[in-house]
This record gives sequence, structure tokens and C-alpha cells, in this order.
Amino acid sequence: MTPSVQTHVHEFLGSTQLAVQGELRHNHRFAGVTSEEIPKGDSHVHAILVNTDFFFNHFHELGVETGPAIPVGNDDLMKQNRKSYLIDTVIVDKTKHRAV
Repeated sequence: MTPSVQTHVHEFLGSTQLAVQGELRHNHRFAGVTSEEIPKGDSHVHAILVNTDFFFNHFHELGVETGPAIPVGNDDLMKQNRKSYLIDTVIVDKTKHRAV
């Protein structure tokens, strides 16, 4: 049996687009930590499951999979940009196991 090995995660933050018009026009913010890497093709992705902040008696749950890793030297960066939200992850220095 192969021992389980921890891979890496990313911190992320994001916000939704403005919703509604008038006095109730608002957006939502969210932040958290991704799942560990999920192998996919020649790269990997991460899962994100998070609740937004609370506004006017409601919040939203967001569940998405990031795009594949974007090479940035020895690090990687995940970016997810959809019509209704934008998410950026923090670059991780895998050699030192810390965010940079």
C-alpha cells in the first residue's frame, strides 16, 4: 500500500460581480484555502468550496474547480475567471513550503 503524501494547497480570495440595481446593489467577497492538488492530464487542479460573506439576509455557496497550473518559475498559480466571479490563488513556493 502506498503511503498517503500531502501535496499542496493555495490560499484564495475573490468577489462576485455587482448584483441587482438601486439600493440593494451589492457584491459578495470570499476567501479560503483550496483542496490539495488533484492530478489532471499533465498538470493538476484544485477544488474550491466556500460561502460568501453575508449581505441583506443571504449568502452564496461557490463550488468550482480551478484551471490547470500556470507555470511561474518553480511555483504555480491558479486563476479562475467566470462571468459572475473572479478568484485568484496565492503563489506557493514549494521548495520552502510557504506563500510568497
